[in-house]
Amino acid sequence: MKNKIQSLNEQIERMKTLYEFNFNYDRKLLNEDKNEGETFKFKETFPDNLAYPVQPGVTFNTINDIKLNELTPEFYDFIIKLNAAISKGAKIDNVQIQSGASSEGATNQIPTGYSQELVNKSYYDNGKVTYDNKVIALNRGKTIKGLIEKFVTSLKGKISDPNPNLNEKEVRVTIPSGVLFNFKENPKFSKEYRTPTKVFTNTSAIKVNKCGAPIKATGSAGILPSYLADRIVIDFDVNYSGEIIFNGDSFIIPDRFVIKRNKLGGKEDLIKDSGYITSLSSGDPDFTSLSKQVKTITGMDLQGGVNGFTYTINKESGYNYFIDIYAPFGGTYWTANLKCSTQSEFKDGEGQTYYVDLKTGKHSDKKEGNFQELSYEGDFKNGKFFSGRKYVYDNDGILEKIEVWENGKFARLGTIE
Repeated sequence: MKNKIQSLNEQIERMKTLYEFNFNYDRKLLNEDKNEGETFKFKETFPDNLAYPVQPGVTFNTINDIKLNELTPEFYDFIIKLNAAISKGAKIDNVQIQSGASSEGATNQIPTGYSQELVNKSYYDNGKVTYDNKVIALNRGKTIKGLIEKFVTSLKGKISDPNPNLNEKEVRVTIPSGVLFNFKENPKFSKEYRTPTKVFTNTSAIKVNKCGAPIKATGSAGILPSYLADRIVIDFDVNYSGEIIFNGDSFIIPDRFVIKRNKLGGKEDLIKDSGYITSLSSGDPDFTSLSKQVKTITGMDLQGGVNGFTYTINKESGYNYFIDIYAPFGGTYWTANLKCSTQSEFKDGEGQTYYVDLKTGKHSDKKEGNFQELSYEGDFKNGKFFSGRKYVYDNDGILEKIEVWENGKFARLGTIE
């Protein structure tokens, strides 16, 4: 009687003859068809000695008590994008989880901002605390599985039990390819990827009170449903009027800049919307899948090959101006700056309009003046000259008098030396 191995080998040889192709090559194709999926690696998500991806100061009894905005930024971003993709029709039938712990010996050391109670909870096994890397590795996998099921409810029953086989502090979550774009693991994007450092629980105001200062920001995906992540407030005097040139750059990971204005407490009016932009060329092979992701998550088209967004704001007196930044992907990095026109309008204490050269500090009563007829030294407040010295010249450009102003009013004549 033939043994099982001999019978199996005969079947293999028979299949080679019938189909006339290399059987080993066919096995390789079958393995590729299985589709290993897209793997997201969470390393910074877990502080040392913790099995819970939560921010410092968070307390809870069970993982069901953990709130979404209490998660560490990187895992928060993953949950946000996963929900968005599923809500737009992405199909996920299976999720695989691998987890691990450092190869160094386990300790009960408390990470900064956390508690001994949370460390002990991380090493809890069969009714007792056991400081063992195998225990925390498994608990990390169980925690990630439980949190995904909590915040992405459609995946209940579709997540495999975690495999705690990694020899480093990390959890890997593998989902079907094409569901989410993985910026961190893609060499083309990873050089500009910034590990998220903040979860936005409300709109963060970046106040800009002078022109020319550069602004840089990195962080998590913005708040659903619109993905609003930041707001730049042009915190100049509300009565300042003139041109302000806004420059913004989203680099590869897409962002969107929206310029708005309102009167104090009034309705916000749209001035200009950049749409979602990326420096990635529309002809790049990765642009198609990135564009599809942006469309799926935001409902908007992605503009490729855009190295920056520039718009000149004609600021009017009496309005507040701001720029909202929308970020559908965590790990984004964007920069911006505001440049003012060299000329703007102000009024002095008597209500007379003057045109100010912001570079020299000189003023003219004519918009196209030579900025030598009148000049101020001092401070402006609420669009008016408030205190200092006002130099008055005659038609020949000869200094006629010096007025000293205090508290927005003429006080006395100064001495001409």
